[in-house]
Amino acid sequence: HSGGGVRIQWILPQLKEVKYETRFVLRSDLRLEGGLGLPIRVADVAHGGPAFMAGVQPGDVLQLDAGGDGDEKFLEQPPMVVLSQLQEDAVQQPLRFLFKAPQMEPMSGNLKQKLKVTILASKAGEKLEQVQEQEITVSEKPCIV
Repeated sequence: HSGGGVRIQWILPQLKEVKYETRFVLRSDLRLEGGLGLPIRVADVAHGGPAFMAGVQPGDVLQLDAGGDGDEKFLEQPPMVVLSQLQEDAVQQPLRFLFKAPQMEPMSGNLKQKLKVTILASKAGEKLEQVQEQEITVSEKPCIV
């Protein structure tokens, strides 16, 4: 005989990749703040620009050492100075940045993340139906026990 079932699904936020084919719009597309030892956060995003189209929002954090461009410069200078230099150095060259939503940044040595968890259940022979959906914050990799 067949019994009912339960399925748990969760969704992890992903990196937001911003690709610039050229650097002409770099300074007008993003305004960054922080840096020099602090996280580099997005302060403002131009509506309709490459960062906006990639889903970047104010508060998102630039990820250094994640495969983006300009990492070394961002460690040494204020972020808007770096954007100006990157634009002026090679205006015709492509550029790539990676951002994460702020809830994914490292905090106190742990990676805190918001997860969207959905629980689906069914009775014998019936279709799975959603019984609960909730956002939770975790500081370790999720596991099911």
